Parts: sequence; structure tokens; C-alpha cells
Amino acid sequence: DGKAKIREYLDHRMARHNEILEILKIENSQFTSDEIVAIIYANYPKSLWSSAKKSVNLHLYELEKEGRICKISNSASEVKWARQIYEKSM
Repeated sequence: DGKAKIREYLDHRMARHNEILEILKIENSQFTSDEIVAIIYANYPKSLWSSAKKSVNLHLYELEKEGRICKISNSASEVKWARQIYEKSM
């Protein structure tokens, strides 16, 4: 069923969004996408982490666009992310 598959995909995306937000809820926390991947995908083979990082980065940029998280540092080698302190209730 096509509609059920699309719903499953959307539910998975929302779950991943929320999982990332939960990680960033830790008080005064800042994480790189590599650190987020290591937490979320700890039980998966490291050979999958590179692909997972691409997906996590897409979520991070979308959450930034929504104003829910922000970049803390943006050096050439590393971007750290944090949850917006003033995040709107959603």
C-alpha cells in the first residue's frame, strides 16, 4: 500500500527529528553531527555511519531553518549544534 509506505517514511523522519532534539536537550550541550551519529547509530556497523551522517546533517539543517537549533561554531573542520534556548513550543 503506497499511502502506508509514505506514512511509515514520514513517521520515521519525525522520529529521527525528535531523537536529534532529545540529544540536544542536554543542558549546555553542543554536538557535532559525528557525535550525534555515534549516539543514534551506536548499535549499527560503523560502515553505515557515513551515510547516516548525510541524513543527520539534512535533519540538522532543517531544524536550524525551523529555528529549533543553531550552529555554535562553524570552523572549517567542525560545526557544533545546540538547541535554541528560546525554542517555541511545537
